Amino acid sequence: MVQIVYPNPNSGQFVIRQKIADDAPVIADVWDAVGRRVYSGRLQFNNSASSLNIGTVVPPGLYMLHLTDGKGRKFTFKFQIQ
Repeated sequence: MVQIVYPNPNSGQFVIRQKIADDAPVIADVWDAVGRRVYSGRLQFNNSASSLNIGTVVPPGLYMLHLTDGKGRKFTFKFQIQ
């Protein structure tokens, strides 16, 4: 399961798209630039895509998205909220 996060930069609302379809849920954690977790939740994919909106929860800045699938594989993405 390889993903793409777009758009980047964004307003806090973005899409995570899988290159290989997998409908199994993943755990999503978002960390700010100083290492604080600012979001944690479960994402479900539909037609190889899932969306996340954290723009109302966090201020503009740089963030890391960590995804963990059901097989324990971890994927990390940097993104910017403007």
